Amino acid sequence: MKENSKCTFNTNVKTAYIKGTNVTPRVLLDAKRNIIDIKGKAISTSDNTLFGDIRKWIDHNSSDFSKSVNVNVAFDYFNTHCSKEILDLFKMLEGYHKRGSNINVNWLHEEEDEDMLEAGEDYQAIIDIPFKMVQHNNPLEMDDTYYEENAEDPKEHKTLIIDINQEILKYLAKHPEYLHDLTPRKFEELVADILKDFGFDVELTKISRDGGRDIIARIRNSLTNILMFVECKHYAPDRPVGVDIIRQVVGVNEIFKPNKSLIVTSSYFTKDAIKERNLIETKLDLKDHLDIKNWLERYK
Repeated sequence: MKENSKCTFNTNVKTAYIKGTNVTPRVLLDAKRNIIDIKGKAISTSDNTLFGDIRKWIDHNSSDFSKSVNVNVAFDYFNTHCSKEILDLFKMLEGYHKRGSNINVNWLHEEEDEDMLEAGEDYQAIIDIPFKMVQHNNPLEMDDTYYEENAEDPKEHKTLIIDINQEILKYLAKHPEYLHDLTPRKFEELVADILKDFGFDVELTKISRDGGRDIIARIRNSLTNILMFVECKHYAPDRPVGVDIIRQVVGVNEIFKPNKSLIVTSSYFTKDAIKERNLIETKLDLKDHLDIKNWLERYK
């Protein structure tokens, strides 16, 4: 999807994931779970059909929304044209609400973003739909799991939308060319989710740390106890992983003694890197973009 171009998608599907850009929001539409989730910047013009296509998608899946729709909106900015498009979307949902659907809008805003808070309050005053203001610290820097805070007991948080990594994996299975558009952290998260589906218990390490173990993966049962460190290298297609990374991971192996280490890259490995790995084949595995594409086949 190119910036400043028409944001069209197939509106005749149950689930749609539209990748965000610098001028258009990331959108998740899921009729099976009755979710409409919009997050990011909206700086569209009249030739951009994204919000119109969202309304078409709602019309096509209206039978699934006869009982309830959960709408989660987290903008960090939108321009005048999009403010009208957002209003039209809410007005459409208001019509479903008046016909008996249970429509709930959750307007997420950062704690100190008074402009976005006021914008939500303006819509809240205009639209006759249950409309909640949900305050978060840096919501747009969080993963795609939104929570409604319970004022009486902060420990009780109600999930508004589950993590969308599975939807992203399904999308990448059909469009693997978008693998390189992910952020490095999202790449790590998706590798972690793939490992989960292979039966591992996984833990993502903190972003600020030494190299060698982005993910700690373990299989532990009555038959075995395997500990594996996973290093993720989200490189451009033409930037290979060299021998220095292999040696770095081997060094971590020597210190922490996992059963095995794994390096996963969105690019490929140099011949020297593969040669170095072959010296310790039983302790280190290498997986490149072709292996990832094979993994993604299970999500089609």
